[in-house]
Amino acid sequence: MPLLAVTYVGLLIVGMLTALGLVWRSLKERMVPGAKMFAVSLGAVILWSSAALLAFLVHDVAHKLFWMNVGYFGITLVPLSWFLFVLRYTGHGSWLNRRLLLLLCVHPVATLLLVWTDPWHHWFRQHLIVVNNGPILVLDAHMGPAFWAHTVYSYLLLSAAAYLLISTHVQAFRAYRRQTTALLIAVLAPWIANVVTLLGADFLMHLDITPLAFVVSGLAFTFGLFHRQSLDLVPIAHDVVFRELETGVIVLDRQDRIVEVNAAARSILGGNIENVIGRALREVMPQYGYLVSRCCDKESVEEEITIDDGADNRVYAFRLAPLHDRRQQIVGRLVTLRDVTRRKAAELILSHQTERLRVLHEIDRAIQTALSVESVAHI
Repeated sequence: MPLLAVTYVGLLIVGMLTALGLVWRSLKERMVPGAKMFAVSLGAVILWSSAALLAFLVHDVAHKLFWMNVGYFGITLVPLSWFLFVLRYTGHGSWLNRRLLLLLCVHPVATLLLVWTDPWHHWFRQHLIVVNNGPILVLDAHMGPAFWAHTVYSYLLLSAAAYLLISTHVQAFRAYRRQTTALLIAVLAPWIANVVTLLGADFLMHLDITPLAFVVSGLAFTFGLFHRQSLDLVPIAHDVVFRELETGVIVLDRQDRIVEVNAAARSILGGNIENVIGRALREVMPQYGYLVSRCCDKESVEEEITIDDGADNRVYAFRLAPLHDRRQQIVGRLVTLRDVTRRKAAELILSHQTERLRVLHEIDRAIQTALSVESVAHI
């Protein structure tokens, strides 16, 4: 068997094993938004790769065609399931309703019907081509309009998914950007491989290399999503829940380095946001570094601190607490700075008024006592 053929078979097997491992990992995280659809997408990849492997290994043309048709169950499911996963991952799951889901499923179902009934109409494959590469028999075809319609549909879904991922990448926490970059690599690798296959590169022996690209996708998923167990850090509603908070929020990694700050915290710390990213909290707030030392993995630290903002001293309720993932493992720390200056001023005024009332009460009691003594003396 030629070296290219051995490499092709080996990479298909590696890709399937990688995808299988990721399916298992995804199902362990099935409570995470999008995890189930992520597993479905990888399952479709396994089906596609398995069918491609069997179609390559068998020698009978009818059997090759059968396994090529079986592969379309995975081929039609991959772009749809991937798009649905990206919707959930990027926080746009509310866009999906029953009507839209049915509309998205119409084309894959129609494509499968056309694939399996192709001998009667040839809308999918206009005619088959048997390519004899020595001991390797490869089945190719001149594709019909139904195939190109499916290609356009798939590319539209992949383009929409890529757009959502890019938008998320631009807006996301820096901690999430490696995650979204990995997802972009994962979606672009099979896309590029599919374009190369469709261009009919003869040096590839007319083999469909698209399933091989899922090896790259699997490695990207493994490194970007699961290397630091970050699938459960889904960047949903980033602007709403982080940037617009009036409370200052600082996200620290396990080494207590700042990985993200919101606008309120940037205003409190002063300076440009880029000046504090990557620096230790002890460097940015040296006078309060002792608070970091007091925070162990299982408890938080709360204390009122005073910060000079240049015009006045502001009082903040400082809270430092550990961040846990779904397995209760420490992944970082969260600092919140809530401005309580007005409350402290009100408490001070109330304290002064209370003291005045106490003094007046003592004076009143003294006067009443003096009057009582005078009355007794008069008698």
